[in-house]
Amino acid sequence: MELLPSPPGGVDAVLTFTAHSYVAAPVDPERLRAHLRPDSPSAATEPAFLVWLASELGRRAGQIDMLLAAPHLEGPLPLDLEPRVATEVLLVDSGEGDP
Repeated sequence: MELLPSPPGGVDAVLTFTAHSYVAAPVDPERLRAHLRPDSPSAATEPAFLVWLASELGRRAGQIDMLLAAPHLEGPLPLDLEPRVATEVLLVDSGEGDP
C-alpha cells in the first residue's frame, strides 16, 4: 500500500490493483497502516477500513465508484509497465496470482 497526496479538486481516493493499493488522502501514514490488515491484499477496500478512512476525513463511506475489467490480451503487453506491475499481470494471466 502506498500513501499519496490527495488529487486536486478536494477529492480523496482509494485505488486498488492486483496485490497493490494506493490511498490518496491527507492522513497520517502510521495511523493509516495501523488500520490496514497486513495479511489482506484487499485491505484498502474492506468496509471497516473505508469507514475508518471516511471518519478520519470527515466524510461518509459510500460505494465503490468504478470497477474496470478487460479481456485477456494475446502476446506481449501493449504498454511499457514497470517490472513489478508487469510481473503481477503475468502472474494473474498465468493463473498463479489471485484473480
